[in-house]
Amino acid sequence: MWAVTGSLFAVEPVRHFYSNFKVLGEYYEYPKNRVEANIFLKEVFRMPEFWSDLAKKVTFGCVTAGGDTALKLAMF
Repeated sequence: MWAVTGSLFAVEPVRHFYSNFKVLGEYYEYPKNRVEANIFLKEVFRMPEFWSDLAKKVTFGCVTAGGDTALKLAMF
């Protein structure tokens, strides 16, 4: 379970950031230089419900991983 949960903490924030990056890219043009990229990345973190959605996804993933691992260990 620890390996699944640990990998979840590494993967899920990256997936969440990338999905919000794509959503923001649909409404604004992608950055062309480093200054624009800095502004664009800051705005990704300022999107409404970014942090609360991230917390919900990580919590759901941990509960799912725990339940899945518990079932596998019970069957073993």
